[in-house]
Amino acid sequence: MMRIMEKVYTTDKLKYKRADLKQQISRQENVGNLHVIVLNHRADDQIEIIKCRQLYQPCYPTDELVVIGFAESRKEAEHLIMRMTEDAIAATGSIDLKRFVCQLLEDTPTGVITWL
Repeated sequence: MMRIMEKVYTTDKLKYKRADLKQQISRQENVGNLHVIVLNHRADDQIEIIKCRQLYQPCYPTDELVVIGFAESRKEAEHLIMRMTEDAIAATGSIDLKRFVCQLLEDTPTGVITWL
């Protein structure tokens, strides 16, 4: 079962489309070349950047994934991860991005939408 963070990180261009993107992804609609940043609990909480359409493939293991970011391109996704890292440093004093994201998820259990 895949989950998506309520306050998912987005680039400035996608900030106002956040709610629509969540609905489109949950219905497996075409979202163009959207890239998603995911926290993969299966791979020791590895953070990955993948094209959204990979999530729709029947053989792609979406259980244990938490979507934490939306970006228009891989380059934008990399910039978004840098912004997350800056937030992690400001909040915790550490560059441990995985721990920061897991802490965000633990602090806001109702802030995660669960969908199949």
